[in-house]
Amino acid sequence: MCQTLLETIPGRGMVEECQVAIPSREVAMILGKIERLKLLLSLALQASLMEFIETTCDELVTAGRNIEDIKAVISSLEINQRAHTKKIEEVQGNLTHLGTRLYDAANDVTDIRNTVDRNQEGQERQDVLNWLSAPEFDQKHAVAFGKHAAGTGEWFLRHTRFMAWQQGDYNALWCPGNPGVGKSVMA
Repeated sequence: MCQTLLETIPGRGMVEECQVAIPSREVAMILGKIERLKLLLSLALQASLMEFIETTCDELVTAGRNIEDIKAVISSLEINQRAHTKKIEEVQGNLTHLGTRLYDAANDVTDIRNTVDRNQEGQERQDVLNWLSAPEFDQKHAVAFGKHAAGTGEWFLRHTRFMAWQQGDYNALWCPGNPGVGKSVMA
């Protein structure tokens, strides 16, 4: 059979020349070593493959965890963004409300200032009118009469000019005098 196989191989002449007789016991040992090496190689490949699979699984689990962590961070960011957006909208609403209140307050201050100005102008006008108007003689006379003592000013009532004025000889009677000398009390 080996001979038949050798004949089918191209360049068989070279193979025939290299043929060496190997005892069958040696062949069995060599085949045993090959089987052991094959088994060791198979075990090494399986161990390497298992290590590769284990490492790959660990890396995939880590990657999965990282993906879950990233998803959680993204979700947290979305939640935070919604919360911040809500807070920003709330602050914007508060600022708008505050702006409206400040505008209203500014209008109120303007109204108050205008009212004060009108009142002040009115008071100034009233003061000018009071200053320009005739004095209230009844009140002043009552106060002066309360200060009058018996016999005060009788010399004046007996004076010739006063009597001539009283009889209609003069249209006016002018009585000059320093303040506090009794002109109002005599009137």
